[in-house]
Amino acid sequence: MPELASGVEPDDGPGRGTGDPAGVESSGESSPESSPESSPESSPESGPASGVSGTVVDFDDAKGFGTVRSDDGLDRFFHCTAIADGTRTIAVGAAVRYDVVAGRLGRYEAAGLRPA
Repeated sequence: MPELASGVEPDDGPGRGTGDPAGVESSGESSPESSPESSPESSPESGPASGVSGTVVDFDDAKGFGTVRSDDGLDRFFHCTAIADGTRTIAVGAAVRYDVVAGRLGRYEAAGLRPA
């Protein structure tokens, strides 16, 4: 085999050694890295954010959790401990600002809820 410069691989044809995907069969499915549905960070609307405006659409006082909907229509879970002023309740329909953070289960949640 001929000697090559350091870090260079021989070109064995389409799709090999060149980074060219030609000749590589596709299963028709996209990889997780390229799929926007499987990558929550792919869109600023769905990933971590600060100062998002929204409205409380649901809150269960007995269970201590609810849902807030951003002005662009995305719903986020929140726990009563995410209410910034330390209270354990919030009114349905209240206009709020909040931060979007990664929750314990890997889903994005609302945190730091405060009056808008």
